[in-house]
Amino acid sequence: MEPRRQTTQKSSRKTLIQAVGGIIYRADHNGDIEVLLMRKRGGYWTLPKGKLKQGEDDNTALTREIAEETGINGSVGDLVQTVRYMTPRRQPPRRKQVTYYLFHAEGGVLCPNRTEQIVQLRWFPIRVTLKRIQRRRVRRIIALAIDMITL
Repeated sequence: MEPRRQTTQKSSRKTLIQAVGGIIYRADHNGDIEVLLMRKRGGYWTLPKGKLKQGEDDNTALTREIAEETGINGSVGDLVQTVRYMTPRRQPPRRKQVTYYLFHAEGGVLCPNRTEQIVQLRWFPIRVTLKRIQRRRVRRIIALAIDMITL
């Protein structure tokens, strides 16, 4: 009989990181729908998202994260999708769950949060957003959101 292997997994590896993300949209001056995308330093166009703080619900966390990262305020809408994945760049990799919601922009001034390494924020026409997104997972989320917004 072989000796039993000792498990040395850290508890952080087992912990699920919970986050929320938003598909921020508005109507432009012609009434056409636009979606706000952000780009971090050295990164791709993507959606704003962030971790829930202890005791926060999804709506509170999403409203806070969007205001912190973009300067935009508004209202949380319908749930679009929840995704789970492993964080590839963290060592050790960790499990992450992000719940994405529609977020209707109602005001504020675009202000990329440099502390969060956000270098650019830009409104894109709804159909152009899919062409700007490189990550397949994020493209699927935006496609679902577009269907929900344009119904």
